[in-house]
Amino acid sequence: MINLFGRAMRGFTLASVMALLVACGGGGSADSPVVEDAFYPAEDEEWELVWRDEFDGATLDSSNWEAQLGDGSDYGLDRWGNGEQQWYQAENATVADGLLTITARREQVVSGFPYTSARLRSANKFDFQYGKVEVRAKAALGGGLWSAVWMLPTDTPYGTWAGSGEFDIMEVVNAGTARERVFLTAHHGFEWPLNQQAGMDVDVSAPGEEFHTYSIEWSDNLIHWFIDGEHLMTVGAEHYYSYYYAGLNDGFKNGSESAPFDVPFHLLINLAVGGNLPGTVNNADIPSEMVVDYVRVYRCTYDNDGGRGCNSNVNRLLERPGAQEPFMASFPLYGDAAESLSWLIAGEPLVRELAVNSFWDNEGSLSWMETEVDGRGSVIEITTSSMGNVSINALDGEEIELFGFGNSPNWWEKHAGEIKFDLFIDSAGTDLDSELLIKMDSGYPALGSMALAVSEMPLDQWFTVSVPVSELIRNAGSQPLNTSEVISLFVFEPTSSAHVMIDNVELACGHPAQNGCGIRPPGGEVDSVLVPVFTAEGEVASVWDRGACAYDTTVGGDYCENDSLNLITWNVSDSGDPDIGMAMNVHFGNNGADGVFFFAASAGVDLSSFVGNGKLKFDMRLPPETAAAGMVFKVDCFYPCGTGDQPIDLTGYEPGTWQTFEYDVASLIGMGLNVSNVNAGLVLFPTWGDQQGYSFEVANVRYEADSADGGGDGTGGGNPDAPPYPVLKDGAVAAAWEDGISGFDEGIGYNSCVGDGGAECPNLSWTFVEDDERGSVLQVEHGAGFAGLFFGSTETRDLSDYLNGVLTFDIKVINEGVNTAGFVMKADCVYPCSSGDKAVGVVGLDSWETVEFPVIDLVLGGLNLQSVNTGLVIFPVAGQTEGVVYRLDNIEWRATNGAADSPVAGTWRIASEAGALKVGPGEFDGGWWQLGTADVTARACLLDDVYALNADGSFENRMGGETWLEGWQGADEGCGAPIEPHDGTTEATWSYDEEAGELTVSGMGAFMGLAKAYNGGELAAPYEAPASITYNVYPQDDGSLLVTIPVADPGWWTFKLVRE
Repeated sequence: MINLFGRAMRGFTLASVMALLVACGGGGSADSPVVEDAFYPAEDEEWELVWRDEFDGATLDSSNWEAQLGDGSDYGLDRWGNGEQQWYQAENATVADGLLTITARREQVVSGFPYTSARLRSANKFDFQYGKVEVRAKAALGGGLWSAVWMLPTDTPYGTWAGSGEFDIMEVVNAGTARERVFLTAHHGFEWPLNQQAGMDVDVSAPGEEFHTYSIEWSDNLIHWFIDGEHLMTVGAEHYYSYYYAGLNDGFKNGSESAPFDVPFHLLINLAVGGNLPGTVNNADIPSEMVVDYVRVYRCTYDNDGGRGCNSNVNRLLERPGAQEPFMASFPLYGDAAESLSWLIAGEPLVRELAVNSFWDNEGSLSWMETEVDGRGSVIEITTSSMGNVSINALDGEEIELFGFGNSPNWWEKHAGEIKFDLFIDSAGTDLDSELLIKMDSGYPALGSMALAVSEMPLDQWFTVSVPVSELIRNAGSQPLNTSEVISLFVFEPTSSAHVMIDNVELACGHPAQNGCGIRPPGGEVDSVLVPVFTAEGEVASVWDRGACAYDTTVGGDYCENDSLNLITWNVSDSGDPDIGMAMNVHFGNNGADGVFFFAASAGVDLSSFVGNGKLKFDMRLPPETAAAGMVFKVDCFYPCGTGDQPIDLTGYEPGTWQTFEYDVASLIGMGLNVSNVNAGLVLFPTWGDQQGYSFEVANVRYEADSADGGGDGTGGGNPDAPPYPVLKDGAVAAAWEDGISGFDEGIGYNSCVGDGGAECPNLSWTFVEDDERGSVLQVEHGAGFAGLFFGSTETRDLSDYLNGVLTFDIKVINEGVNTAGFVMKADCVYPCSSGDKAVGVVGLDSWETVEFPVIDLVLGGLNLQSVNTGLVIFPVAGQTEGVVYRLDNIEWRATNGAADSPVAGTWRIASEAGALKVGPGEFDGGWWQLGTADVTARACLLDDVYALNADGSFENRMGGETWLEGWQGADEGCGAPIEPHDGTTEATWSYDEEAGELTVSGMGAFMGLAKAYNGGELAAPYEAPASITYNVYPQDDGSLLVTIPVADPGWWTFKLVRE
């Protein structure tokens, strides 16, 4: 590494230096004046060249550059983290005639990568901290091409990208096309996906046809960007930061004032093909070349540690981003006693008490007590001869909802939540070869854990431990931790004998957005038909408890109090229109700032119920000057989560009149909104950069379910008349999925393989076979490594018509192999856009089974229906793939499951009569046992349970406060509180095949008639419940239903159901 720090001038102010200069002149005379060197170096002497590559040779200088190869998987970045389509190889970078040329070619040297290019870096050859970088370059011309010169830290002291920072000196995408963009950017903040960036698009004349000089000047407090000598952007240390995990004892913390840009970085030059930023590749534009004339690096000659002072080219009047810092919150769980969680909701306190418990003492092996310790007060003392655990949970026993901590199944999305506590390990009473498990659970066995080796811990002294919640999510139990449904916030579980003390337990988090993480207060449920935001009576609805708020660049933060000194002010007044009622008048002042007005909630509001047919609606009246400037709206889910800025279409709007604007909630999801966690119900502002003196009125802001299909400005409620959209049918992949069948395989770095897998995919192969029942079907075979199958399309497909429908497929498992947890599925919308992994569970054992997954649930997981590029992705649960063989048939998207018109739709219960419930060797046979007259009374808590086959395709088990329990559930036989997952809390669906006479309920724990009965057996434990169950259904002339299910060979359960 070259050190550009130089010498330091310490302890001197400018005044003292000037005084020294004057004092040194005392020995001269009038005849021989003293000649003094200027304090500031001349402009052309500010920067001293310390490293360069002029590319004057015939080959790339290997002492300066390393060629990075492949798809990024060797570096921990599948497709370089951006969904790129090229395979990097050294030969695509050539040097001749004083130029470096990187050529993108259309050639497939590795399956799944139709292009080649090159990527170079100077890491560990030339690394530097502070200075000036200057690059003269010409971008590659063409659609889908991404030319870049940039910098990354050589080490990552602040975590993975972008916690440790990134400079983008030059980024040009789609040069020479209508989609051309040029970026200058600094990335910082948190690890992905909470990473932050400061940057801008700039206009550059013909960046793909002409050489331009791109440069950056970097010191410890300022970063300046220049193009062709013009200063375009400055970002200061007051704006960037790094919030990172500093280790087991320190936990999460904010970095130094200059972090993350206070460590050595290195240079990168690359030309990417495709990916998230440039989008679709135009093959007609390839081959194409990125050309670099030179790369030069300078040091500032002021010789100070921070590289400051060389700023003669800087435009000091250039506006730069305001100061910011991460949001941090802490929630004490135990101090001198169990703490309480408290919130202030609409000015009223809300409190939930916490308690310390031991739900598992391992038959008396573990005991705990609260002990007084000098200097600490009360602590939790735990003694065990063999395991057991102690936990902290809500005294009311109900779930606790965390937000902004990350959640399953996306364990790879790191968030900055942690459990912190002080720990004392008594070496004499603790097995030194054991582990201490730190857990959080959402109802056993749904949990996450992290093991602390006692041998690696300090002994006989107090020390602090920090356990990242992301690690708990990653290390799941037999069921994954759900951070939105936490039962035990903290579980401490020795694996052997132990004597320990615990104190100062807290849950803490950091987030880029104000109030972006925390613990959601109980309640706050919203109506599924109407959620008002701002009412006709002039009130902000209580769920938006922060009320009307604003943000502007002068204040640099939110404010919810109306202050006339701020840029934005507001008041409520009568609109003068009886159809509108009261209106909110919003005024933007003339102080030169920009800002936004919004209605806000402290904790996110769950608007998931509005996805199918809901709309955001509001009335707005604009004066002529505001209408001419233009208006923008957005909806946020804790910044940076949100729709992004969306210009409002004012075509045909008549200034001075009221007009209603509507946006389908489903379309907001496509813009990036997480509808389950909305904290700004509506954000409005005149076009950014042109706001001075403008005003507007807004009224009747609400989220409203609409009975009509479609409409609005987005995808609407789908189209129930749309025909099925096939993926795989009759032994062939549908034409819409022109890329056909592909696989991903960890054995080749998660690269794609096509054809039939086999040699290309070491852990996956597929072929079409003849099935005795179905004819030609797809058969898939798995090896030991993690792999999966998908049906893809280069062009995206708009499947908005299927919003209220299902993605369905038939599956039959030929060989379970080592698999006990079943399958996972998802759909993608061009990486990283995806539905997220969706558990299918154990299905299709030895016989064909139909799986139907509600498309709405895919959308809620993040799928943008307007740009779907995989019709189905399916794979066995990771770690349980070896030996799995299964078949697929009839994969398609359906606009409706026919629920509304189904003859079985409605609510049902078991008939209160003898024989309504029975089991025997044959169908309809009660030879082994049947419900007797006395049982009708004894089991009334079962007979009043309701099975709701709702018209929207959802299914509910409604049990009230009790149902019939049995020994397999770990309970005494008799009436009692329902036990998970058969307690009615499962989000489930149903479908009915009238021709086959089959009813399928999907959702772990959903059932008809009897919880333990499933296809082919009876449950031995609650969490063995399958993901779906299919019943035979026989409608009777008297309106009742006979429902049967085979549980053995022989062995059938039969239920008689009557309508509620």
